[in-house]
Amino acid sequence: TFYDTGGNVNIAKYNNATDAARDANGNIVCRINLVTVTDPNCAPLNPFGFGTASAAARDYVLAVASREQWAEQINATAFLSGDTEGFFKLPGGAIGFAVGAEYRSEDAFSAFDPLTVSGATFLNAIGAFDPPKQEVRELFGEVRLPILAGIPFAEELSIEGAVRMSDYNTADDLTWAYNGGIVWSPVRDIRFRASYGRAVRAPNIGDLFSTASETFLNGVVDPCNQTVINDNPNRARNCAAAGVPTTLVVNGETRPWTNTPASGISGVQAGNPNLLPETSDSITVGAVFQPSFVPGLSFSVDYYDIKVKNVISAVGSQAIINQCYDDPVTIDNPFCAATFRRTTSDPLTNQTFAGQRDRVIAGIPNLNLTQVGPSFLQAPFNFAQLRAKGIDFEVNYVTDLSDDVNISIRAVASHNLEREDFTFITDPARSTRLDGTLGVPKWEASLFTTLTFDAFDINYNARFVGKQAVNDWEVQFAHQGRAPTNPDATPFAFYPDILYHNLRFGAEPEGTGFRFYVGIDNVLDQLPPLPLTGTGAGSGIYPVQGRFFYAGATVKF
Repeated sequence: TFYDTGGNVNIAKYNNATDAARDANGNIVCRINLVTVTDPNCAPLNPFGFGTASAAARDYVLAVASREQWAEQINATAFLSGDTEGFFKLPGGAIGFAVGAEYRSEDAFSAFDPLTVSGATFLNAIGAFDPPKQEVRELFGEVRLPILAGIPFAEELSIEGAVRMSDYNTADDLTWAYNGGIVWSPVRDIRFRASYGRAVRAPNIGDLFSTASETFLNGVVDPCNQTVINDNPNRARNCAAAGVPTTLVVNGETRPWTNTPASGISGVQAGNPNLLPETSDSITVGAVFQPSFVPGLSFSVDYYDIKVKNVISAVGSQAIINQCYDDPVTIDNPFCAATFRRTTSDPLTNQTFAGQRDRVIAGIPNLNLTQVGPSFLQAPFNFAQLRAKGIDFEVNYVTDLSDDVNISIRAVASHNLEREDFTFITDPARSTRLDGTLGVPKWEASLFTTLTFDAFDINYNARFVGKQAVNDWEVQFAHQGRAPTNPDATPFAFYPDILYHNLRFGAEPEGTGFRFYVGIDNVLDQLPPLPLTGTGAGSGIYPVQGRFFYAGATVKF
């Protein structure tokens, strides 16, 4: 795919065009052509006012930025499935199985035109994204063992399991995913089930090999600055181990190492080829109740507990640098590997000092410098963890009220017991609570009902969204023993419960092949709670439209 974007600006030509002067005849010309014509295409540009730029100036200054990009995936799978019906059976029946192999490859490419890549335009100078192809070879297998069936206290007892081994060419070790479960039905009316699973998400080629691009940030503080070095008990030791001095000699005067760059620091954003796969461990326990004395009724409940480790997540530049020097053990850590000291020189001796990571200034006690600040590689790291616990409910009931009248009811509900993100790299046990906050209500439920009679049907749907905190939970409520940061931040702490109602009426005249329908969504015209808009993360849980009417028809040929 090729993209062209007009209106990009060639910086050098823009500077030439805006640096104008009058020649001997009083004409406004580019200054570079005032004595000797060095660029005959240069036309003076007046950047002030609408329509003041001439066509010649626009043509000279503007450039078309182009980009070529593509992505490719190849996938091949082979498997064999069956059972042992013909030659072996357990008391509960034949063993079911499936085995197979899979091959996948992913490749991608993206590159701007040479002018843009050179940094000569207003767009960032970004090199080509041309990562090595990621290939994975997998073997997998599944088995179901029907241990018992059709006997007292064991209407069904079965065990099942699955395993998948993956070999990524971008990783040193094999990746394993697996699960196992058990189903036990003591009587025909009830079934219990439990399972454990390990799932894996390997980093993709974007996570691993995103093209390096420069960024520039203000406000980043050097942790080895003597004004903040004691903010963490490990900093002084680690800064010393990295060779960062405590004092500087500036013009013959010894001063504390303050190193406060007034203009910010530069860094590089890129992928991280050392990423490990994300892993999750999940436990589910549940039951299904289908009472024989109420035909058509079923009820299920499931509890889940999920933990995700080594979550691939981006880390802010300040956090990267701080974590390098705040490490309780050593500076030989992934964050120090992404922290650098700028190459610089002593203006008195013109001696250049350059070295790996933070040893740029080691052993130079009389360095005549005011700024030798840290630079950084901003990349994703495996540091975060996620935790979720909850209960899901579902009820289904289908019955015929008469020969021509049928009713179907389905209700589902979710209760978030716990939802936490552990994303503080300096305090791994500290979490951010999500359950009960905007987008993650403690309770959420839906009801679906359909009444059918002859050629007509009526559908009613109700959706319940529980109350949600107006701010982050920690702002107005305590969490993990920490007091709220601002308990009076807003006049009310929660957005209220909301129940939405939707109706639809349908008709399908027999023998016509047509079906007609008309409906009303959000019957009570409920809008998102103020000041929410119903768009974006969190707020999107609320419908953005008010009462909504619709009608339509379908035809079968």
